[in-house]
Amino acid sequence: MSLSKTETLELQCSLRQAVINCSERCQYQSAKWAAELLDALPDDNLGGELTSLAEVFNTQTDPVEMRLEQDELPKYLMAKSLLDCHETRRCAAVFLSSDSSEHTIPLQNNVLNISHGKPSRSVFSKTSQKGLFLASHALLLAGEKQITEELGPILGPSDTGAVINKQLAPLKHFHTADTLFSSMLISSPFHLDFLPHHSNILHTLGSSSQLAFLTHLSTSISRYRPETHVALGNYYSLTSRHSDAIRAFRLVLQLDRNFTAAWTLLGHEYCKVENTHAAISAYRRAVEGDNKDYRAFAGLGVVYESLEKPTLSLHYYRQALALRPDDGELWHMMASCLGSMGRVMQGIEALKRAIACSGDGRGNNQDDELGARCKRIELFFQLANAYAEVQERGEATKYLEICVDEADEVEGSGDVGAPLSTATVSVINRSRLLLARWIAADGDDTRARYLARQVDQGSEFAEEARDLLRSFVVTEEEDDGE
Repeated sequence: MSLSKTETLELQCSLRQAVINCSERCQYQSAKWAAELLDALPDDNLGGELTSLAEVFNTQTDPVEMRLEQDELPKYLMAKSLLDCHETRRCAAVFLSSDSSEHTIPLQNNVLNISHGKPSRSVFSKTSQKGLFLASHALLLAGEKQITEELGPILGPSDTGAVINKQLAPLKHFHTADTLFSSMLISSPFHLDFLPHHSNILHTLGSSSQLAFLTHLSTSISRYRPETHVALGNYYSLTSRHSDAIRAFRLVLQLDRNFTAAWTLLGHEYCKVENTHAAISAYRRAVEGDNKDYRAFAGLGVVYESLEKPTLSLHYYRQALALRPDDGELWHMMASCLGSMGRVMQGIEALKRAIACSGDGRGNNQDDELGARCKRIELFFQLANAYAEVQERGEATKYLEICVDEADEVEGSGDVGAPLSTATVSVINRSRLLLARWIAADGDDTRARYLARQVDQGSEFAEEARDLLRSFVVTEEEDDGE
């Protein structure tokens, strides 16, 4: 919905006053957000119709400078709020990079792409002296900060160990989110507030090259912002530099103890190196700071399950599912926990919920669709075995048939670009062999023989499949003898 000229004028006045009021009360982040909204509004030459406190108390007598200051007031307010928030390079970029590098992603130490010495004449002609002073001052502060940071690391020896950072969220919308974040990065490369979310997405997608670029960019802009080290930790985790990942997340928490996402990520790291005490402590700090962090609750469930405390594990899985009731991975984890407790029927219901929430992956990109369909094969196989455990052979056979049909469809699909994982191939061979035995027991030797021949001859189940086929030959010979 487009705004009329009067509505735009009213909104500009309100946002300008909001920036001033928030800044006076030291609410610098709020002032920054209001200033960003103000700068995003269209400029329809409304400056002459606005009367503000800045104009009333303006001591500028030069009419040219006065006009420039009036025209660039939204930019100045945003630059001032960025400086208040200690985002010095982004503050300088508001004025000094508007001509040459507004859409340039910086990769060198000269992150603003500004030549040393005097700025270009076009910058002088389009920017007020007030704006140039603020930008130059911000650039000076950024340079001093960089010199300080290059004196050396601020942490000593830290934890080491192998760990893989796992994300529990489904991949359905991750590629779309990555595209949107990338667009934001191109339009505003100095805006690092969304960096943890973007780096988490890239980690989950396994995009190491994009994550490397993101960490290089953020490090060149602000080396010791917590958001920078979240991205760096995700990159180290993805590239198996696990001790460096732990050090990065610890540095995030040294910079900001209340950065709850970093507590969760650190918990994942400690969980995988089997430092369960540290993992529990990190996850608890995460949920204390954000009781909506389902990943931390799920992490606690995983840790307590590894400690063979299924009651506590189930409690935390339920906490996670209360926040994410449509997460198929969480339902699968709960099903495994229930199965280990001997509560098979409840585990069966959880497996069915996992299948319903997982979907078939259609509509995603090729790799995600293949991953989702392989996951369904595993879930149907587990569901069939669960029914077999409670002596419901009819239901078990039904779901094993579905499992084999899904496997045939995946293997027969001509658009599968990547080979199936070893674990998936093993599940497919086991399901075919098990179904062949069940069907043979029911008297359908023809179908059983077909399924046994479908077992991969190079798999660990090949010998069992050959034994089953030989049993059919012996049975036929005995029948002929009679």
